Amino acid sequence: MKRVRIFIFIFLLSTSGAMATPPAKLILSYDAKERVLNIDITHPSIDMSEHFIRRIVIYKNGEQFEQVFLNKQPHPYQYVYPVPLDLLPNDKISVKVYCREGGAKTAALDGEAAAIPPMTEKDY
Repeated sequence: MKRVRIFIFIFLLSTSGAMATPPAKLILSYDAKERVLNIDITHPSIDMSEHFIRRIVIYKNGEQFEQVFLNKQPHPYQYVYPVPLDLLPNDKISVKVYCREGGAKTAALDGEAAAIPPMTEKDY
């Protein structure tokens, strides 16, 4: 009987994180007119106050630009997190999002792919 209890305990312990899901999809887009990076996160969650994207880290040209800590998820499946950002054609952006329960996802975008129009004198 003792072996059965130990087996059940180990089984329950090993499956305790089974309900956690890492971010399913991460899509970056840039609105050049508004100068906003849109971080589109797909992360299914039944309990948005317990299982959510806890951290978003934004890198610009290889250096950390911004880090955001969240305490809940605004939607149970998919949402967009906007970040004000000036992006030039030669800039490289990468974003990594972390699930509170475990797992992470990374996406990248460069200024060329974001179709950034050339800056004019009035932009300076």
